[in-house]
Amino acid sequence: MEMISNNKTLVLEKLTPWIGADIKNVSASECAADTNLLALLKEALAQHLVLRFRGQTITPAEIVRFASAFGPLIDVRSPSVPQAIHVPGHDMIQILSNGLDAQGRRFGDGNNSEQIWHTDAGQWEVPPGVVFFYGTQVPNPPPQTAYKNMIKVYDALPQAMKDRIRDLRVIHHMYPRSVDIKVHREGASLPLEQRATGGIKPLVRRHLATNAPILYLPTRRDSVIPGLSESDAHALLDELWAFTNSQDFDWSGPTEAGDVILFDNAATVHRRQGWPDTQRRDVWHLLAEGDSATPYFPKKTPNLNIAPSVKVAAD
Repeated sequence: MEMISNNKTLVLEKLTPWIGADIKNVSASECAADTNLLALLKEALAQHLVLRFRGQTITPAEIVRFASAFGPLIDVRSPSVPQAIHVPGHDMIQILSNGLDAQGRRFGDGNNSEQIWHTDAGQWEVPPGVVFFYGTQVPNPPPQTAYKNMIKVYDALPQAMKDRIRDLRVIHHMYPRSVDIKVHREGASLPLEQRATGGIKPLVRRHLATNAPILYLPTRRDSVIPGLSESDAHALLDELWAFTNSQDFDWSGPTEAGDVILFDNAATVHRRQGWPDTQRRDVWHLLAEGDSATPYFPKKTPNLNIAPSVKVAAD
């Protein structure tokens, strides 16, 4: 498939019919330097949700310039790991790595754990809009990262479920390492007062690029849904996640050394495989600011920030 504007061409090859495309004829650095190519790339991202450039050699300054074209960049280096070593002089590049330097200091903020389906930073008032990965060192074989089209998942929901969730809001609360599969399976629920504090987001979010509805789920199944009892909220989120897991609107592939991958963080969820402690994986990670989760079905009543005094229906 070719996209042409002002004699500039972008050649794409679909990875699946429902999500993902490889950029075949230009580099990420070339796109960063050309406004026409950037416009085509943004159009392609709105359509395919995940884009991949293979075999890239890109400097920190170039990838910062590239990612900045999609929105203001966010410093997401973990404050809990202040000693982590990152790319010198580039605060907006987080390194996801399980490696240690010669002195035994952690290189980057990451680890090697398997992760569950999630969006990045859903608990923030303005979650990231576009996420960028650049592989610099990978295990053999490299772990797979999967991406799922949540516009397609919403479209596949039974109409009765669409009617049930259209006006519901959910609180995305902070939970340490909530995307790690071991934490997901074994981590105890936080007290209600903590789960009732966080970003209040619609379960059905508008995709501003295409005006499509998105099923927008919190990572934690014990998240609070104002107006529902805890047991009803938990059952509903379990049901929605089970449905999501049953839908095959996915693409899965490794982030190999030289790959630049960007994806729409609002309209997708992603997960990754783990890898052995004996092998190291380094991936540059950048986030461009998005929008504040616009409801697809806006309510005509005040959407108040619910503090620890949240009202939850009795079980």
